Amino acid sequence: MKTRLLLILIIVLSIYQICSAKGIPMSTQSDTNTYSWIKGRQVVSVNLVPGYAALFPSLINTVFENANTFAGLAGADLSSIEKYMNAVEAKGSFWYVPSISYTLLVHPRVGIEVGFGVQTMTFSLNIPKDKAGDLVNSAVSGGNLGNIGDAISTDTTLKASFMYLPATIGIKFLGGKNRQVVNTFRFGLETLISDIQTEHGITGVKTHRHTVDTTMYVSYELGWTIELFPTREWPVKPYIDISLFEIGYYVRSGIPGMYEDLREGIGFFGSGLINIDTIIPAWNSFPTWANYVASIKFALFPRIGFSLRF
Repeated sequence: MKTRLLLILIIVLSIYQICSAKGIPMSTQSDTNTYSWIKGRQVVSVNLVPGYAALFPSLINTVFENANTFAGLAGADLSSIEKYMNAVEAKGSFWYVPSISYTLLVHPRVGIEVGFGVQTMTFSLNIPKDKAGDLVNSAVSGGNLGNIGDAISTDTTLKASFMYLPATIGIKFLGGKNRQVVNTFRFGLETLISDIQTEHGITGVKTHRHTVDTTMYVSYELGWTIELFPTREWPVKPYIDISLFEIGYYVRSGIPGMYEDLREGIGFFGSGLINIDTIIPAWNSFPTWANYVASIKFALFPRIGFSLRF
């Protein structure tokens, strides 16, 4: 992911050096047009970065495939749960709709922006019935009660899906000589829809937890926009957008709720096989500052995409 971002950044900077030598201020104002008051003031932007939706599924896959390596680096001992970890088959995936925003420039250097997007993440954990049987047989009195694990008829599964629906409104300030530096102050609402289902092969218990939560945040984003053909005064003008970072704070964070939902699901998933409390502690057991840290919104290169001004 980092390599791709670096390659995109190099290409964009190269284009910028070629195109900006004779750069002109962004303007397609035309007094002869029937809507001259708004001509050249409208910008539609598309952000191609999938955000955390692409990060966490890959991270889950990597952690389960290399659990012992990560534990060694962290100085942790997985000897007590190694059999359990080896029995779990993990898979994560994602899909997203690129975020789209509309900006109306109320001043050559000031614009009002509204935006919307969709991000989804899906995780699945599975313990095949034969592996679950082996875990049960090795855990019950050293196997003295017989191979009771052979009675397990189905796999033990956990399926978790999370959908983010971010909606934002903000103010953009265009700085720099050619108005290419973009400072955006934004207020966002993120609706989080989570679905967590489990089926336990040992107990036969099935669970389903569906949650809809809304988070609110304020943030600041620093980036720049690059006019691809600065010497051409076309009715529709293309730009490349890059943001260096976004930093903000969740006035209402959804992380504690999502954490507890997922923890509960993993608890049902591992019931009878492992004590989940020893692996994933309850959120209220963390120190108070954890709530403040979880409320920080920060991302590097949160925006790489394009804009059309008309």
